[in-house]
Amino acid sequence: MPKGPPTSFVRDARGNVINGLRIQTAKNRDGRTIDRFYALYGDAKRKYFGNSENKRGAILRYRQWEARQERDTVSFPGKKLKLSEIDGGLEAADRQREIEITIDGEGDFDVAQLIPSDAFWEVVRDQILTNPQLAAQKTGIEQLAYLHRLQPPPPSKALEDIVTLYLDDKRAELTPAEWKNSRTWWDEFREITGAETVAELDRPRFRKYRIEILDIMKARARSNAWARSRFGKVKTIISHALDEADFSQEDRAVLELRSLLKQPSKPAPNPIDITPAELRKVLSKADDWEAALILTALNCAYYPVDCQRLQWSMINFAKGTIRFDRTKATGRAKGPVPRVAVLWQRTIRAMKKLDRHHDHVFVSTYGRPVHVETVRRHWIAMCERAKITRGITFANLRDSALTAAAESTDPVVPVQQYHVLAGHVAKGVDDSYITRHPRFVQTACRAIENAYFSRTKRRTRQ
Repeated sequence: MPKGPPTSFVRDARGNVINGLRIQTAKNRDGRTIDRFYALYGDAKRKYFGNSENKRGAILRYRQWEARQERDTVSFPGKKLKLSEIDGGLEAADRQREIEITIDGEGDFDVAQLIPSDAFWEVVRDQILTNPQLAAQKTGIEQLAYLHRLQPPPPSKALEDIVTLYLDDKRAELTPAEWKNSRTWWDEFREITGAETVAELDRPRFRKYRIEILDIMKARARSNAWARSRFGKVKTIISHALDEADFSQEDRAVLELRSLLKQPSKPAPNPIDITPAELRKVLSKADDWEAALILTALNCAYYPVDCQRLQWSMINFAKGTIRFDRTKATGRAKGPVPRVAVLWQRTIRAMKKLDRHHDHVFVSTYGRPVHVETVRRHWIAMCERAKITRGITFANLRDSALTAAAESTDPVVPVQQYHVLAGHVAKGVDDSYITRHPRFVQTACRAIENAYFSRTKRRTRQ
């Protein structure tokens, strides 16, 4: 024991003795007298808790230290409490539990047992299941009292169910080839993403699918249409499911990621003019349906998609004219743009050889408007039969027609006719005038015919 005056026990703010916490008066370095608080333990060893400058803090630290010792009791103002009493009537005292002792401004102490958060929430979960009102009261979370009214979210939909819904609903509308492609490309999407349910999809998986398809397209030297068809079909299947089926909010948020399947940009236009000799070779290998298709595209400066959408109701055989408005989605001419053409006699004769059992002029063997890919395949096959090795496409028929009209000197084609034939906005020409007078573009159509079917040959045939 250090030398000095005899020690005494510390008293709290109310004068109650705190058993075990002793006081010793000593001088500090500057000569001032100060009271130090300590406790004895284990062979009279000392443990200091502070001095009189912060008496409350010293008492609190002592209480917490005493509670952590392996003792059956804890000192409390004026008495000792058993740990079992502090625990609130537990069957046996667990000395490993953490005890928290707090002191208020009046010097009153409060002893509380701290339990692990896992144990606390385990009790709360039990209360939620048995008595949600009590759980809300004890935790202060009012929403817990209404949990029993909520409906459990539907399970995440299987990707197989999504494609099955689409194929079943669209069976009457899809051709066998389109039906097969829908199934094949969706299975390809599932395989690349590695997902079986919507919940397994996420942003990285959508990106992985897009990147891998584009890599395959480059490796196999495929056109952009190869990737665009796949992306478009996957997005179509997802959109159909979102319209027709019930999804949880989480599943809907995931499926909205279909916007990540951005179409590869279209290649820059590369207009190529087909020579009269090449055109004659292709026509010599064409059947009646293919000949009508080629002559219509050249006569009217049509793309493959224009041939696909052309209907008999747009044609006036008595006047030899055709009216097919071109829809513009953006730009100054947003909306339908009047588009007319004057048909050649050779084009009319070729069209009249076609069956008129369908509203559309060019129909596939499945009784549907011909697909643009089918038009391209027919053109490639005809070029191969004609032994044309130069890389010309069906779309080049439109390029060739517009070039012939623009460069013609006999007759000279007014620039307004060139624009109307192409489906562009023609300055100074009112839309209603074009609608009332479709023969406005007669000079342009005659120039195209002269370029590919010379007048000399035409007189000889007559």
